[in-house]
Amino acid sequence: MITPYNPRRWNDSNTAGVITVFFTLLITVFLALFFALAESVRIQGARAQAANAMDMANYSLFSEFEKQLLTDYELFGLDCTYGEGNFSMSRVQEHLKTYLGWNETPARSLAGDLFFDPWRIRLQSSKITGYALLSDSGGYGFYQQAVAFMKETAVTNAVGELQDHYAEALKAEKQEEAYREAKAASDAAVEAAEGSAKEVIKDAKKNGIRLKRPKGIVNPLREIARVIRQGAFRSVLGDRELSSASVPGFLLASHRLLHIGTMRLPGEHGGLTDDLLFREYLLDHFPNYLEEAQEVEGASGNMLQYQTEYLVAGKTSDVKNMKSVVSKLVWLRVGANYLYCVGDFQMNSEAEGLALVLMGWTGIAQLVEALKQGLLIGWAYAESLLDVRALVSGGRVPLVKNEHTWQCSLDQLKNLSLLLKEPGKDRGEGLRYKDYLRLLLNLQGTGQLERRGKDLIELNLRRRCGFDRFRIDHCIVAVRDTAKWGMEPVFFRVTQAFSGVMGQLWETDTQAAFAYR
Repeated sequence: MITPYNPRRWNDSNTAGVITVFFTLLITVFLALFFALAESVRIQGARAQAANAMDMANYSLFSEFEKQLLTDYELFGLDCTYGEGNFSMSRVQEHLKTYLGWNETPARSLAGDLFFDPWRIRLQSSKITGYALLSDSGGYGFYQQAVAFMKETAVTNAVGELQDHYAEALKAEKQEEAYREAKAASDAAVEAAEGSAKEVIKDAKKNGIRLKRPKGIVNPLREIARVIRQGAFRSVLGDRELSSASVPGFLLASHRLLHIGTMRLPGEHGGLTDDLLFREYLLDHFPNYLEEAQEVEGASGNMLQYQTEYLVAGKTSDVKNMKSVVSKLVWLRVGANYLYCVGDFQMNSEAEGLALVLMGWTGIAQLVEALKQGLLIGWAYAESLLDVRALVSGGRVPLVKNEHTWQCSLDQLKNLSLLLKEPGKDRGEGLRYKDYLRLLLNLQGTGQLERRGKDLIELNLRRRCGFDRFRIDHCIVAVRDTAKWGMEPVFFRVTQAFSGVMGQLWETDTQAAFAYR
């Protein structure tokens, strides 16, 4: 039986087929577009993952800091030699590359083949493009970390006290200058007056006049002159046993040519307040004559005992450092003592009375006045020797004396040598030896203190750790690095199946930086 032709039925079936093909092609295009967009998003995520892997690698790298450096001095530093002693950045780059390899797929080691990695980043190369050392710029990195530590731990009220101490140090320095000027003027006046006295005596002899000199009166300036010739160091410390430790200059970081980093650290800290905090850090972390560094059994190398004194003086032996510090302390005290003598009516009267007895017979008023000033200057110097002797004995000495804290009388000056053999006396008030060292540190520039602080850190770590190869200029505190990554296509493979276009390996570069703060 022949079915009659129905044109309407033929048109409906063909139209449905056309629509099906059309939507199939349209879905293919949309799927290709969707997966292309998904691949674009994945690539951006992969770039972020590469940056994260770079940061994690830097954190892992710098977690290998020298632990003893942190324990003893609250400083971070990565020893780029890893204990071998030979400066080489290639070792650091190898460690960085290892950490980058671990961090490119951090979960693969846990899940194995079951782990789906949507990022598919693969490290192609890495390089450290810049680094900074703890010793750079005279110790700039050392200064920055020390100040940061002090700001985190120091009491806020202490900053005001440190500023007061700094002002006291500057005042003491000006007083010392005033004393030196007064002494120079007094010496010149005494010399001129003595010349006049000789002329008076000569004229008296010509005229047959006998000038009667006082008998039984001792001029204390002769005793003071003898003590001055003996030296302040011996007068103050006498026969005390001192450390014989010394360090050859070539072992000091400040005396040799150091490695220099290729990048500069940003300066977050600086200024007067930060300088004061840095000096306080040094005072807290390095022992002095009354504290002394503790010896470590079985350790090797050289280590100075009087380390705060080294910061002040910079000599290569404990004895030389103590000599310098004692001299500085005497001069620091003598200015304040002299100004007190000059301003005290009773002391001026006593000095003038003795000057009249000793030189009044000449009839030269200038000589009497010059001797009076000489007695006041000598008196202040003698008191200063007793002050420093009390300080090194653990006693206290006030910055400004009064009648209760003044130790030496005018009559005792003639027996000053015997007086200096007695134990130093604690007057019950004032500053201690460490406080006076703070004043001396405040008179030192921070650049000089940075260099000397580095010397001590290096020497101490060698001694305490038995690590003779440790060097402060091997400690990295900051790096800049870069890495190149390849990213395999994931979602774009679907697009490849539809379009026939082969995907390519995506590449990206990441830059990062890290610094101890």
